[in-house]
Amino acid sequence: MRGELHKAPINNPQKVLDLGTGTGIWALDFADGVSDWPRLFKRCYDHLKPGAYFEIQESAVWAWSDDGTCPPDSPIFELLRAMDMASNAIGKPYNVYPYLRQWLIEAGFEDVNQFVYFLPYSPWPKDPYLKELGKFQAAMVQHAVEAYSLRLFTQVLGWGEDVSKIFQASVKKQLRDKHMHAYVKE
Repeated sequence: MRGELHKAPINNPQKVLDLGTGTGIWALDFADGVSDWPRLFKRCYDHLKPGAYFEIQESAVWAWSDDGTCPPDSPIFELLRAMDMASNAIGKPYNVYPYLRQWLIEAGFEDVNQFVYFLPYSPWPKDPYLKELGKFQAAMVQHAVEAYSLRLFTQVLGWGEDVSKIFQASVKKQLRDKHMHAYVKE
């Protein structure tokens, strides 16, 4: 967001409620409580004062590649499809990104704006700003592969830990490939 911390047009916030961010076990416990996004949004709407703003920042848990350097049968797509299937199986889908706008409108929010940001998975873009973002994203994703998928693979899909870790290693290898031009939408 080029240094912006929020998109809501506020200059002097009086009260801010920050849900599910930060570090610590409470953030994980809170995230495990979010299984009904429309209900969460309705509760937020019901507890805001008229004229207040509600802002959510959520990434797609997916990848796009416009030039074919990350084909649909690649390890990253296999990982994302498996994570999508497993998270849906337990009723906590990772990919809520496409539904957020509609859920906010259904909850009663007005003037819903959606901003989509291009975030490369590695420093492949020529643009210096996107290249820098790609460096940070590459470092984060290397750690996130296991954090986001190991439990789903072993406890939901029934894969063995060794099989899961070998597969995750192939994904991490692909993510380090400077010729792969993949990105996520924020």
